[in-house]
Amino acid sequence: MCKLKNSGRYGFLRLAICILCFVFSTLGQTESARIQGTVSDQAGAAVPNATVTITALGTNREVTAQTNDEGVFSVLALQPGRYQVKVTQANFKTTQQEITLEVAQNANLVFALEAGAVSETVTINSDVPLVESTSSAIGNVVGPREIVELPLNGRNVLELARLSPGVTQGVVGGFASGANGDAETYRGRNTGGAALSVNGQRTQANNFLLDGVDNNESLVNTINIFPSAEATQEFRVQTSVATAEFGRGGGAIINSVIKSGTNEYHGSSYLFIRNDVFDARPAFYDARPTRLGGNGRRISPFRRGQFGATLGGPVVLPGFGEGGPVFDTFKDKLFFFFSYDGLRQFLPASTDRASVPTAAFRNGDFSALAIQLRDPLTGLNICNTVGDPLCNGTPRNRLDLLPGNRLNQAALNYLRAFPLPNNGGQFQENFINTRNQTDQQNVYDARVDATINDSNQLFVRGSVGRYAQTLATRLPTLPSGFGSGSNPTRNSALVAGLNTTFGGNLFNELRVQGNRLRFGYEPPFGDQAVAAGLGIVNANRDSSLGGGALIGGYNGQLEYTGDFGAYRVPQKTYQIVDSLSYTTGDHTLKFGGTVLRREVELFRPIAGKGYFRIYGNGDFTQCPGAPGATTLAGSGTTGFEQADLLIGFACSYQIGTQVGDIITRNYENGVFAQDDWR
Repeated sequence: MCKLKNSGRYGFLRLAICILCFVFSTLGQTESARIQGTVSDQAGAAVPNATVTITALGTNREVTAQTNDEGVFSVLALQPGRYQVKVTQANFKTTQQEITLEVAQNANLVFALEAGAVSETVTINSDVPLVESTSSAIGNVVGPREIVELPLNGRNVLELARLSPGVTQGVVGGFASGANGDAETYRGRNTGGAALSVNGQRTQANNFLLDGVDNNESLVNTINIFPSAEATQEFRVQTSVATAEFGRGGGAIINSVIKSGTNEYHGSSYLFIRNDVFDARPAFYDARPTRLGGNGRRISPFRRGQFGATLGGPVVLPGFGEGGPVFDTFKDKLFFFFSYDGLRQFLPASTDRASVPTAAFRNGDFSALAIQLRDPLTGLNICNTVGDPLCNGTPRNRLDLLPGNRLNQAALNYLRAFPLPNNGGQFQENFINTRNQTDQQNVYDARVDATINDSNQLFVRGSVGRYAQTLATRLPTLPSGFGSGSNPTRNSALVAGLNTTFGGNLFNELRVQGNRLRFGYEPPFGDQAVAAGLGIVNANRDSSLGGGALIGGYNGQLEYTGDFGAYRVPQKTYQIVDSLSYTTGDHTLKFGGTVLRREVELFRPIAGKGYFRIYGNGDFTQCPGAPGATTLAGSGTTGFEQADLLIGFACSYQIGTQVGDIITRNYENGVFAQDDWR
């Protein structure tokens, strides 16, 4: 049986927890560990009523247990960390051993006491056996030593999960890895993100846990709170045959724990810098200008800085004593841990070419164009060749001189918003621009642990993450270029946990959490009414539809601009987890469950600001639904995309209905019961 000192207080709290355990019902998935074992003499006979004292070396918290008639003892609900286990009994030497408990571990210890005085001490220098004989679960633990000492490019701690047998990244460069910068998964994308394929399962089949609570994103089932390497104490990757309290995913269970403070102050700081100024210059690169003998070839600019710090220890609070102000240090009682991880990265994404109107084209003068333009209203060519019946009498390709001042003012404003060409005298791909990509990250984790009394241990942990990935536009003056814009991700979580013992052999573990996650896509110039400023109506209908309407054809004669609108996915998760453990003889019974509510909102207008589809490269056959589109004479194209816009013609137009957020809510509830019989 197990006993904790001063266990008679807080009776009302114990009663409330007992009720919660049987009222609430998803699987009870805790991160705590347990120690069980046997005590015998040198002849192998059981030693009953021996006192087993387990001390957390970091916080000096003590738990005591008594062996039963078979010499068996069991202590549950222990936090991962370093412990000293001491066994005492009259007429036997005191035996002690230091062990390291890992997350969700069942440690089995065997003590053979030597006859002698209790004042004599026998120290066992071995740790817990590497083979876990008390559980059939298959997995691997990545501990603090591996996290700190193994090379970890990008500081993505989940990369180390791939050291476990059967665990890979899955499809290299796939959606889950974030390699393509997808809004849902781009965090940690240079190192595979949270993509883990276990025993051939899909990367979405995993179950992420953090401090004993759900840590899964609700839309594509990736990770929610992405713990930094310096804040992670350890994590367990269970790949097969998990116990009854774990469930949900058919892949791996990744059970992580954030560090806690101890009686000693510990901290760290780090700075990792990568910069093109430190890179070796390739053999044929010479940044000097040609007039000085160089070839002007430079190394692409690249700047990356990852930095952060941690600090943990006992809480110190100011107070007042007889002699004046004093500072009370809550050693053995109250501890804190804080970490910060930041990232700043800048690199050129690509050098793009685009087709932009020349100074003459943007005013309706296409006389320099080699192809002959036509007037869609009359079907005649825009020319004044004497004797040519197909000419309409207007100087060649001069739309600005058509009778009736037919140029569309919104189209004039639109073409004039393009930058001027900077790449020779051609009319296509006459603009070059290098698009830059920037990444920013700020992650905060704070945890407070309190020993309320010998029967109750409480922790509270808060996490906040702020991420942003921004890709510059292809044209500096208009929203353009595939993928341009920003992918902001914001998440926060608050978790509280309470471990309680009721009497000698009854333990309870309660976890409560609430977290929020918001990711998506914000188009470039999204805070500006670009379309309305150009005179394009019905586009910027409210503040959620900033930027420009989508306008384009083949992207050959004129660069596509605009976008379909913002993409936003706010999520909320609320969870209560409770499990009750009871030890009796060779049995450890555990019952529990979870109530988990997920709420996912989706804001994604389709063509929310309008889509003007123009005749790509003057190809009249691409609009089969348009009147007269079967022949050039009946179509609405001049033969050149830019001229089509100026004269007010488009292949088609569509606009989506703005309906606001779509909200889904669901519950993931369940109960479990298990019996570990030794």
